[in-house]
Amino acid sequence: MKKIICLVLCVVAMCFTLVGCSDDVYGDIIENLDEINQIWTPEVVEEMEFDLYVVFDDSFVDGAVAKAVEEARAEKEQDGSVLTEAEIAELKAAARADILEKVNGAQTTVESRINKYLENYKQDQRKFDLQKTTLDIHYLTADEYEAKMLAAADPSIANDDDRADIVLIIGEQMFNTLYSEKRIACLDDILTAAPPYGTLYGQVAESLFATSKVAVTDKVSSVYCVPNDHIVGEYRYAVVNKTVADALYMGTDSVRAMVSEDSEMTVEFMNRLNNAIDRADPAFVSRVEGIDLDKAVQFVSGTYADAYTYAEAGNYVVLVSTPVALKADAYTGAFAIVRHPLDNMAITGEEPSKQAKEKISTYYNRCMEVIFELNTSVELHNLLQYGAANIHYDIVEQDDDGNILSVKYRDDGFYRMNLLYTGDINTSYFNEELGWTEFVSEYGAEQNKCEKPDVVLNYDSFGVVAE
Repeated sequence: MKKIICLVLCVVAMCFTLVGCSDDVYGDIIENLDEINQIWTPEVVEEMEFDLYVVFDDSFVDGAVAKAVEEARAEKEQDGSVLTEAEIAELKAAARADILEKVNGAQTTVESRINKYLENYKQDQRKFDLQKTTLDIHYLTADEYEAKMLAAADPSIANDDDRADIVLIIGEQMFNTLYSEKRIACLDDILTAAPPYGTLYGQVAESLFATSKVAVTDKVSSVYCVPNDHIVGEYRYAVVNKTVADALYMGTDSVRAMVSEDSEMTVEFMNRLNNAIDRADPAFVSRVEGIDLDKAVQFVSGTYADAYTYAEAGNYVVLVSTPVALKADAYTGAFAIVRHPLDNMAITGEEPSKQAKEKISTYYNRCMEVIFELNTSVELHNLLQYGAANIHYDIVEQDDDGNILSVKYRDDGFYRMNLLYTGDINTSYFNEELGWTEFVSEYGAEQNKCEKPDVVLNYDSFGVVAE
């Protein structure tokens, strides 16, 4: 209260002082106040609207149409009637139109929810300006999307000064087209300019980022997209029927020794097996009864999780070779930023003006804020991936703190997205229908280390991750 009274008195005193001042003195005071005001005027954050192009999963539509037609057919048959071919075709067309309308409605709802999330975004130490960001999300089927992105100089993804586009890369051909036509921006400076962005290097599988880089010179490679983290590549491993190996008195050491990087079938094992078959030893025959001995040893490719599944089924599994990240893996799903129209260095070599640089920097940074958030925010990522709880999906499991762990689609949700196309897969809720489970996630993380454990996996070691 005392502070308020003092402040009022100071204002009153200042007013009397100004009354006694000459016009010149008064003018100087006003001018100084204007200078101070200019110095302390808070920065105005620009409202920006971005076009985000994504691919939705329409694979369920045909099934939904078939279900609708079958229900109509059953209803008709109850009346003793049979649908004609023309009626079936008409029903299919009507059902497809109805379902796609519901899909569009679901996508509109999700876009609204995502923009509400951005509007309510609370700044943390990163000081992102997402609360001043609006996303105009363009949902296309994979075919529509590829046709649009691969069209030469498609004007709809060329931004004007106050627009920004974030595009999804789905395939090596798409990346090569967008890169060669200089339609996407180099992200080197953006990823290193602000500390939060650089953390994506540690979050996404190292092999994906490394493989996604483009060789600019013999010694320099640059980043033009942020790969969506996922399980990379496949292992090559030998699957040995444990019952057969045990019947041949071959333990884990013998099984490990028999596998060679250079050969897909070991002579020693096959010799032992063929000798045992020829001898028709009753003990051996009884132990392997019902087993297809032609498949006693198989060399297959699969994930690290697949290897443990084979082991659980009663096999020795010897890892022969580790996954290799290919360009196809890096560009399976990745986000890129469309080059700003004022950023002409890559085309003309011309240095942008200071004002243009400010626009370019604001544009790229705000785009990267969205990409970063899609890869790190569980809430935003799963809004794009699954939509809204109890509308597009049901919650299957939560932890003690109420955090969602796993979900399942609602039949009437009509919102589907590919796990590879929405950001870091490791921030996605588990979903049995998509094959994304805690088990797959755990062993996928081991696989992405691209290490070859020197171990024979068997049922007894199942669940123990080799180091």
